Amino acid sequence: MRNLAITLLLAWVAGAGCASVPRALNGEADSAGELASHVEFLCQPKLKGRSPRTQGSRIARQYIEEKFRTYGLVPWALEKDYELSFGLGRNVVGVLPGSDTNLAREIVLVSAHYDHLGKQKAICPGASDNASGVAALLQTARRLSTSPQRPKRSVAFVAFDCEEEMLLGSFAFAGRKDVQQANIVAVVNVDMLGRDFLDVVQNTLFVAGTEGYPGLRDQVRLFGANAGLRVLPLGTDLIGPRSDHVAFESRDIPCLFFSCGPYGDYHKPGDTPDKLNYTNLQRSAEVILQTVQTVGNSAKMPSLLVDRLDPEELRTVSIVMREVTGSSAGPVMKEKDVEAFKKLQATAEALLSGHFDRDSRERFVIEATGILAPYLVPVENWGQGAEQQQYMMLLQLYYLNYRKEMLDGFRRLMAQTLKHRPGLFRTMPSFTHEIFGIADEDISIVETAPGTYALNVLVSDLVLTFERISLKSFSLGFNFDASGIGCEGTREELVDTCLLRLRHYRTNLVRTAAVKRVLRAVTGTEPVGDYDELLRERLQAGGFKDEADWLVSRILGTNASLAHAALSVSKGTKEERIHKAAHRVVANRGVRAGVRAVAIELTATNKDKPALLALCTVLDDDTTTAYRLEDLAPYKKGYPFRERMAIKLVRPLIEKQYAASAPKTIGDLAHDALKKATGKEWGRDAAAWRNWVEARKS
Repeated sequence: MRNLAITLLLAWVAGAGCASVPRALNGEADSAGELASHVEFLCQPKLKGRSPRTQGSRIARQYIEEKFRTYGLVPWALEKDYELSFGLGRNVVGVLPGSDTNLAREIVLVSAHYDHLGKQKAICPGASDNASGVAALLQTARRLSTSPQRPKRSVAFVAFDCEEEMLLGSFAFAGRKDVQQANIVAVVNVDMLGRDFLDVVQNTLFVAGTEGYPGLRDQVRLFGANAGLRVLPLGTDLIGPRSDHVAFESRDIPCLFFSCGPYGDYHKPGDTPDKLNYTNLQRSAEVILQTVQTVGNSAKMPSLLVDRLDPEELRTVSIVMREVTGSSAGPVMKEKDVEAFKKLQATAEALLSGHFDRDSRERFVIEATGILAPYLVPVENWGQGAEQQQYMMLLQLYYLNYRKEMLDGFRRLMAQTLKHRPGLFRTMPSFTHEIFGIADEDISIVETAPGTYALNVLVSDLVLTFERISLKSFSLGFNFDASGIGCEGTREELVDTCLLRLRHYRTNLVRTAAVKRVLRAVTGTEPVGDYDELLRERLQAGGFKDEADWLVSRILGTNASLAHAALSVSKGTKEERIHKAAHRVVANRGVRAGVRAVAIELTATNKDKPALLALCTVLDDDTTTAYRLEDLAPYKKGYPFRERMAIKLVRPLIEKQYAASAPKTIGDLAHDALKKATGKEWGRDAAAWRNWVEARKS
């Protein structure tokens, strides 16, 4: 897009209406006044909340561009303009070249998103979110560009678009080839300044991302003290993927996030310029400036610590919870949550004075998520009720332990969104992302009797399904498998359990590698080759003719968990021997109901006469297929992972599902299968069904 001179910009704005232009700064102008002028311009009614792809967004963008030009910044890389379009929005990027020849190729990225929500019943000005961050970014750019000593490293100032649309702008920028190849050594992201957390915690700036860089953390806190501001550190994974720095976290560089945190009218029309404390905003901007100067001039960037446990995070939570619960001036916190906030404070203080390790931090973060999520996530995105809270806590657990994998999935989702650009008349394909992992400590093998062993494996198996109808309309599906892998039997039967899983996952390299880790624990040797190679060894050792012969032996064997697994992996097979075995299981009323239910599913996939007759034989069977909670792994006595956080979180969800499910009998399942396979209906009348089946020609 062409760069417009300020006179042309004013003429264009004047022709379309009236937008206020802040006064020019004369020399060393009042810094708080400078910040206020930026905020007031971006929040004026003419811009209507700066929603992406609107006139207000364009005015904001061109205002930022003009400032970049005035400060002498240059466009990104080989670009000719400050604007970088990504189809659904436009980022604005200006670069201050480094002063040191050796370090200038290294880049410190300073970012703030300039978009907001637009009109939500009423215009949402977005003063703190995030006109304040843009103001701090612009002031930092001005002060560094006019300083006699520019930073040694180059500093790229990025005003992101579409942050409120799932961070589209930052992920679009991070996905560019020239950005991926750029030597970005640090990110300083600013989102929401100048307010009090929950309208109570005053004169405070939170910083996330320093947990792996304690030296940098201490410097940032000192900058705050010198500016008369309290800087409190938090873990990045505690606050979750909440702003644009997330797009760069996979680089293993300092990604610092500065924010005052949510407040009463967060994402509401009441987020207006008059609500900002400009003294605190200026103090925050000073901390951000000094942080950028520090990382821009350091002789060597700090190395990431492997152990990122930071007890300072506990002190932050303790301080904040004490102030929130001790104040009567904050209307944001609900009365019903006071005791939960106090409990969280007590937990933080107990960990500070006791043992603080990775497991205790995991429990602490999950507890904090359950309590704070309704206050940290915008109201319009928060489902009500305990079930939604459990899901949020489960997602947080995965974010703690599989952050890289979750961010990789989010990156793929954003790439698909940018490719298809869903809009009024165009949707995009559904998106599915899986996370599957088994750690060595998640595998338990215990001898329960001579020659008999109990295998229990805690599997991290999360499937997220995303259906986007438009940029502002989507649904998110969530599936978590709490059953894991389990079997009690001989070593040979434990091996078969692993092989059946490998057969099921044979095209999924991640899942296959994880299951082979279990197989190694069972056999004590490293499994070599893929499923087909391992199967050949098993067939030879067991004297089986082929795979079908082995599967039939498992289906008809006495080990219920193996029979269930063998039937499950055989769905879709055309092998007659396997179908005949399934028919026998269906008719055998001495077999566990859950196994027979799977046999009915397999039988129903083949609509020939033997299959239909097998179903007819059990129409009168009133054996319930409802599982008992005590038979499920999370409820079994002696289950080695009962106290794991994942199991604790999933139990209430299982119980709710169990209470809501309408139990069916074997006869019900057989009737449903017959009706679906034939399109006929004779209820549970076995004779009528059998007569019709016998009368068929095939």
